[in-house]
Amino acid sequence: MALRVDKPGRKQEYVLIADRESSKPTKFMIRPLTWEEMAEILELAPMTMEQAVKISAIVQIAKEAKRALTPEENKRINEVAPRSAMKATKQHALAVRYGVSDILGLEDLDGNPLSMTSLAFARHAHAEVINELGAEIVGISQHSEDAIKN
Repeated sequence: MALRVDKPGRKQEYVLIADRESSKPTKFMIRPLTWEEMAEILELAPMTMEQAVKISAIVQIAKEAKRALTPEENKRINEVAPRSAMKATKQHALAVRYGVSDILGLEDLDGNPLSMTSLAFARHAHAEVINELGAEIVGISQHSEDAIKN
C-alpha cells in the first residue's frame, strides 16, 4: 500500500451557495489546510462535541438543500450553543485566512472590481460568508479513514 498525501499547492474553486446562480459569481481558490494550520483552528473550537453534532445536523440540512442557512436555523444554532457563533466565526475566519489563495470576480459596493487578500476578506466579509467558506475549507482538509488507508 502506497502512502497518499495531498499534492502541495493543490487548489480547487469554490463558489458560495448564494452566488451559484449568478452570471458572474465570485470564485474562491481554496486549498486544504496543513496539519499545523488545522491544529491551530481546532484550538478555537467553541463548543462541546454534543453541541457540534447538533449544529452540524442543522447545517447539513441546508447544505443538502443547496442553500444558505435561514434566519430560523441561525437562531436554533445560537440556542444550541449560546455565544459560540462568534467563536465559530473566528475559527472559520482563520481557516479563510489560511485556505483562500485567490479571490476572483470580487466587486466593491459600486460594482467595481476589487482585489483583496484573504486576511482583509476575513476581516470585512459578513459572518455568514466567512462561516460557509471556512466550513468548506475545514471540510476539504479532513481526510476520511478510507482515503488515508488507500
